[in-house]
Amino acid sequence: MAALTIDRVGKSFGGLPVLSAIELDVADGEFVALVGPSGCGKSTLLRILAGLDDATRGAITLGGRVINHLSPRERNVAMVFQGYALYPHMSVRDNLGFNLRLAGRPKAEIAERVGRAAALLELTPLLDRRPAQLSGGQRQRVAMGRAIVRKPDLFLFDEPLSNLDAQLRVQMRVEIKALHQAVPTTSIYVTHDQIEAMTLADRIVVMRGGRVEQVGTPAELYARPANLFVARFIGSPSMNLLPAQADEAGQTRLAGGGPALALALGLMAGARGVVGVRPEHVRLGEGERATVRMVEPTGAQAHVHLDLSGQRLLAVVEGDRPPRAGEEVGVSWDPARVHVFDNEGRRVGRR
Repeated sequence: MAALTIDRVGKSFGGLPVLSAIELDVADGEFVALVGPSGCGKSTLLRILAGLDDATRGAITLGGRVINHLSPRERNVAMVFQGYALYPHMSVRDNLGFNLRLAGRPKAEIAERVGRAAALLELTPLLDRRPAQLSGGQRQRVAMGRAIVRKPDLFLFDEPLSNLDAQLRVQMRVEIKALHQAVPTTSIYVTHDQIEAMTLADRIVVMRGGRVEQVGTPAELYARPANLFVARFIGSPSMNLLPAQADEAGQTRLAGGGPALALALGLMAGARGVVGVRPEHVRLGEGERATVRMVEPTGAQAHVHLDLSGQRLLAVVEGDRPPRAGEEVGVSWDPARVHVFDNEGRRVGRR
């Protein structure tokens, strides 16, 4: 295991920058997720860490040594791909031990490492099967096992669950979490699924346009998004974002003369901005009047779509007795849970 330092790493293709001065310190044994929209640079950064692409500038240090100049094999990095990358003509046993055989390790050592990884991942009964005889989840466990047997300093995961159905993704999330607890290797996990990132990672790196927007624990990103982009990206369903303006009395009101939302939230008198409140923090009952536009039952909860002073608002409520479409309800929220962003999209205010 080893700590990882990414020091102002950049990458350009044909003069076009795709990564700009990425800086990140990852502690020994830490699990960090990279999230962001397609094209934000997260997979490019992963390939640079693996040695599959070169950085145009900056330095990467793993376990105290700079690895920019090292080949993928020399870096002692293991990568798990979304497409499994298993050899179809080999058994599970041979797939697990392939890289060790390639490295010339003794047969007894290969057998011991393969057996240990198979037991950890519950693959022992499947060792003599070929990939075509396995389910998607079993294939992904074999891919992870092949990485484990190498005892790498760094695990790299490139959207490993994207090919699985929803139910299997949930199951594999639990297995990856348990695996990291059992084998706490420094890990970088690329995903487009924020739920995966929130449930698996010690910290999350939110990227956009080749830059880092914010780094923090899942709780920090949820409670204190640094800007509108992070506020939109983190949380499911997405945060309600309502155009607002501070009046002369210092109150922040919805644009168009809507209700006062909270006092002294950081906008100067007359300034415009955006107020954010998460759907799960919207309360129905007493408060400003809103009209129910639509209700989406989801089982234990219901998503209630509202019209509040001409602006759309989503509330997540208990699913046993939701309001009905067309009904008028009171809407309120705790001012301490309100997020305010200035006209440039930056977080302002006391929280």
